[in-house]
Amino acid sequence: MVLGLADALFFAQIGAWLYTGGSMSGAFLFGAAALLMVGFVLLMRLSLFGLVLNVGTSAVVLLVVLTAWSERFLASAVATLAGVHLLAAAPTLLSLARGKPIPSLGPRARAIAATLIVTVLMAITLVMWLGRRARPLT
Repeated sequence: MVLGLADALFFAQIGAWLYTGGSMSGAFLFGAAALLMVGFVLLMRLSLFGLVLNVGTSAVVLLVVLTAWSERFLASAVATLAGVHLLAAAPTLLSLARGKPIPSLGPRARAIAATLIVTVLMAITLVMWLGRRARPLT
């Protein structure tokens, strides 16, 4: 749920910035942000439709970014957020498809897995930051 809200806020901010610059990509991201916010509210009410709405919105955003995105300098950030959102929802979707809960890791294994995930995400961010090219944001 928190990831959906964070993605919605990021998409809204970037969407508003792009739209004021005249890009229709901004309107698309702003619409995706609105859908993610509605999905967040529905998830707070424990609605399955909220999960479907969030996953569907992230899948469409990822598909559009990978196929027809005009803002190349933001493509990696938007695609990463949408992809991570899909990966975070995968265990829940798997559990729904199987009709039974997925087995849980023990507390120590969960702590190690969480540490590894955060470390990998930080390493990816660092590599992307180090490999960036200085470009004007206009």
